Amino acid sequence: MATEVRGGLNLRETKARLSNFSEDFTNQQVSIIRFSPPKGEVDPDELAKYEAARYSTEHKVKTFSDLGCVVRDLYLDNSISELEFLSLLEKANEQSIAVIVQNPYPGVFKEYLSAISYEKDIDGLREDNPLFPVSATSETIFRIVEPFVQENDVVAVVGAKGFVGRGVTQLLEEAGIKPLALDAGDDLTRVRQANIVVSATGKSNLLDEQHIVPEHRLIVDAGFIPQGGSKKPLGDVNRSAYDIPQNITPVPGGVGPFQMATLMERLIIQVTGQQIEKWQYRPPLVEQQQTELQVKPRLENWPKYASALERSEVRSQWIKDVLETHQSGSVLPSQARRLFQKDFAKFLRGLASIKTWRSNAQQLKSPIDILQTIEKVEQGYLNGQPLTKEVKTTMKEMANQAAYHRCSVELNPEDPSFLKQVVVNAAKAGLNKQQILGALSMSPQIQSIRAKRGEQESMDEAIKIMRASLPRIKQQQRKPNPRQQNTQDVDNGPKMDL
Repeated sequence: MATEVRGGLNLRETKARLSNFSEDFTNQQVSIIRFSPPKGEVDPDELAKYEAARYSTEHKVKTFSDLGCVVRDLYLDNSISELEFLSLLEKANEQSIAVIVQNPYPGVFKEYLSAISYEKDIDGLREDNPLFPVSATSETIFRIVEPFVQENDVVAVVGAKGFVGRGVTQLLEEAGIKPLALDAGDDLTRVRQANIVVSATGKSNLLDEQHIVPEHRLIVDAGFIPQGGSKKPLGDVNRSAYDIPQNITPVPGGVGPFQMATLMERLIIQVTGQQIEKWQYRPPLVEQQQTELQVKPRLENWPKYASALERSEVRSQWIKDVLETHQSGSVLPSQARRLFQKDFAKFLRGLASIKTWRSNAQQLKSPIDILQTIEKVEQGYLNGQPLTKEVKTTMKEMANQAAYHRCSVELNPEDPSFLKQVVVNAAKAGLNKQQILGALSMSPQIQSIRAKRGEQESMDEAIKIMRASLPRIKQQQRKPNPRQQNTQDVDNGPKMDL
């Protein structure tokens, strides 16, 4: 019986772990563009691709909405003109923090994807993107495969010439893992020679009992072919072969949820500029061997978690009473189990916040005393001390002060262009917009405005300075749009409110 590698739990854990970033994304816009099938299209395989795009869009909308974003699902007619599509794409790029164009789309539009800025192309559609050189799906598949790989393993990639398959093959080669690249016209029974098989063709039931063997440690089925009505979608692997390998990603519920977690991580990294802990899948055997985790969800630590989360004294005492009763032989009530899991998830989110503070401090080259303060906060938190509002405020102020010091240390505060130079230095150092605003907030000029006119006006002034001072780096990076036409009627695109 094969073990199903499902991504649902991983996605829920990723959302919980990254929920502390939601303030950065409130009311920020993500645009997702998809197309209707061509008029007169009757091929069921082709129609299924458009239905798969609809299904994928729904899950992306939910994922980004859970992060706090406003998601625009733009459904376009397949007959839209090239100029209309380019105009729409440029508007989406200007107004959004991320732009995704769902496959399938008219092939003639591929060259216009360069209108999407590198950092907003989180799905990796642009093949010249230095930030995301492979698609989110390719990265996801590789991250599922990697923990299963053993020394001298061969990984077969079926569909190796396709958009997803090329990315998977590239990542395997970069990691020193030998790929067996197979595509249309090849003898697919050669997958028997591999230890792990990835299939990313979108052709239903392509692989079956003649291809899959019990020695396969993992089968990654990246296909998703809707069947209409209440029928389950099909994958590249025939369900008759699902029980043959040792592990398999099922359809649905396998690669898809893992991919949503990857997209969420890409968006957070690009918008905040922060290094975050990325999701990892641990096969059951690997999980059993992992004995030295930093924090374990042990029942005896429950009062400590509750204390760190500032539970009331009544609740904390109830927790202790429940555990004492449990230790004397009684069954732990289901209500207590649910509360414990909820507390532990919150406790881990607190640790994620501390890790973010540390990574920010290191990025800003903060003085050693700031790093020591963060270490002290972490040790206290592990011992049950809460992350109070005062602690969080202190961490924020320390980060702002470190950012200001780094960007202004060699500047003259009396220079009229002082604040503009602070912003320029911050941009050159790779700081994100929140960090730049934090640096500006610590300057004497902004502090003076805060004292005289209040917090909101001082922040408004900082934002104004930042917007006026940031170098036009993104404009310089953008390549000229292919087929761009000299016309005075460039705004005659589809009338859609982005």
